[in-house]
This record gives sequence, structure tokens and C-alpha cells, in this order.
Amino acid sequence: MSYITSSKLIIRMGARELALVTGGKLDLSIEPEPLKAVIEASDTQAFSAEEIEDATAAKTLVESTILDASNLINGYISERLPLSEQLINDSALPSICYKLAKHDLFITADEQATDDKKDAMQQLRDIAKGLVSLGQEDPQARTSPSTLRVAASNRPSITDGF
Repeated sequence: MSYITSSKLIIRMGARELALVTGGKLDLSIEPEPLKAVIEASDTQAFSAEEIEDATAAKTLVESTILDASNLINGYISERLPLSEQLINDSALPSICYKLAKHDLFITADEQATDDKKDAMQQLRDIAKGLVSLGQEDPQARTSPSTLRVAASNRPSITDGF
């Protein structure tokens, strides 16, 4: 199960940026228009066979990268699987998957992509610990907020006695 599709990735990143990063990774000159057409499975008659072949290689790379990011997410939330499509769409999982996949598509990620990946990994750790819910239908949602307060109130604090 993937948390985003290559079509959603191209919408979020933009065809030009996706063509640049996949082209760099594959050492090919990927054009945005054929890449978008191949990913969206639309008419490709206006493009050369080489453009379609390169765009198809880029699409394969994108789908493989999305699958890797999705598998990483699954490792963190394995006890909650399977999840409904509605829960996935309403949760932070598509955004987390996007950030992880985008970072991994870069040969050398820029500061923003690196920060986004760190943020995504922290979100995954928080979800895995139960600190962040995937939504109302989360199979591992905490039973009540008081459970959190009671556990926190039993810990010593550096401010005790002040």
C-alpha cells in the first residue's frame, strides 16, 4: 500500500521539479511535459519515443521511491495496519510519505527537503509512540486524555517544591 501516488507527487512537486530530480538521479534529460503525460497515463503521441522512454524510467523511479517511503511508514505503524483509505487520506501519512519520497529523489537534498524529512521522521516516531493519532478512526488511539495527564503527573519534575 502506498500513501501517495505518482500523480499526487507530481501535483505537489510540480512537473518541472520532478523532471529535474528524476533526471539527475537517472542521468537522463527528462522533460516535464512527457513525464506528466506518462504519470497521468494521458496522450503521449506528441512526444518522441526517447522522451516517452525516459519519462517511463522516471515514473518507475518515482513509484519505487514512493513504495520505499510507504514501507518505511508501515514499519512504524505496523500494529495499526490495515488502515482504511479514508483514514489514510484524513491523516498526516500522505504528507509524511511525500516528504520522505521527495527527499529520497534528490541526489543531494536541499536544506528544505532535509528539514522536511527530519520532520516526517519525528512525526512517524510520535505516531508509533501513540503521541499523535491518525484521526478518530485510529485503531490505536488513546482511550482518553486523562490517561496522558495521570501518567505525566506521576513523574517527578524539576519544578517540584517551587
